[in-house]
Amino acid sequence: MTRDRALHILGLPPGASTEEARAAFRKAVKQLHPDARGGVPADAFQRVLEAWRTIEAKTERPALRPHAERSVTVDAFSARTGAPVQVDTPRGPVRIPLPRRAVSGQRLRLAGLGPARGDGSFEDLILILDVAPPPPLGSALRDFVRDFSRQSRPA
Repeated sequence: MTRDRALHILGLPPGASTEEARAAFRKAVKQLHPDARGGVPADAFQRVLEAWRTIEAKTERPALRPHAERSVTVDAFSARTGAPVQVDTPRGPVRIPLPRRAVSGQRLRLAGLGPARGDGSFEDLILILDVAPPPPLGSALRDFVRDFSRQSRPA
């Protein structure tokens, strides 16, 4: 279905604006809804819906800018306890608390701390966490844990 045909179904001239089409669609839906008084046939209602979908699909929408994303590596202790970490953002360094038990791949949204938009406002910054594994235990600590576990076993 063409846009002009869709506008004709809504009772509008070929050059009508999207706002006029929206108003005509709402009016037609109120009149032609199958549950409305009068028992209007459902096919008329379906034609109006199809016309509106055609108009809506042909309307150009502004492109959405993707959120800025940044990967941040944090140590396992900070991720487990929810300790604050310092993150460099386009607006400068910021200290943010991590959620407790954070895991690798988890995303955090920092509202208004991303790159600048053309209108002077700032986008959101999405942090993607990368939790670094804890360092391996040294031989002395490993021996201590082994000895402690032997001593704490019930006899």
